[in-house]
Amino acid sequence: MNDDYGVDIDEVFKVIDAADVLVVRFHIIQKRLLVDYRTKAGVGPMIAVAALNLMGIRMRSVPYGRQMGQVILGSAVSLYFTPPVVTQLAVNLGAIVAATIAVFVVGGLGAVILSRASGVEGKSGFFASIPGGAMAMAVLAERYGAQIAPVAVAHSLR
Repeated sequence: MNDDYGVDIDEVFKVIDAADVLVVRFHIIQKRLLVDYRTKAGVGPMIAVAALNLMGIRMRSVPYGRQMGQVILGSAVSLYFTPPVVTQLAVNLGAIVAATIAVFVVGGLGAVILSRASGVEGKSGFFASIPGGAMAMAVLAERYGAQIAPVAVAHSLR
């Protein structure tokens, strides 16, 4: 037991060791920090943050957190860009370009169908239909004046 604050540090470490998600409350400033370090596939922080938001606890992103994550991910992926990999990319460049064009064509058709079937305006239908990360598509939708909610819902459902 820590005499200064009446906190049993050993118990705190037991909870941290057993938990996958922690919410730390800062009493003085009335803020909370969600720490989610789950590593199981398909179980991301989205469920925990959504649940907290639904309970009225407004969650905010860490400033520049998404950008830092992209730097880390980009750095990890770039480790595999060896000369044989770059050679294979060059050999398959035609197929890569064709697949990219096909994705945008199919996504564009999906946007038209979604827009007509649901009444969602065209830009939102486009960002909801194009494959991509849910966060990236929501950011792009906001940047280009589309509705974020239909985009977020579409990418959350897939």
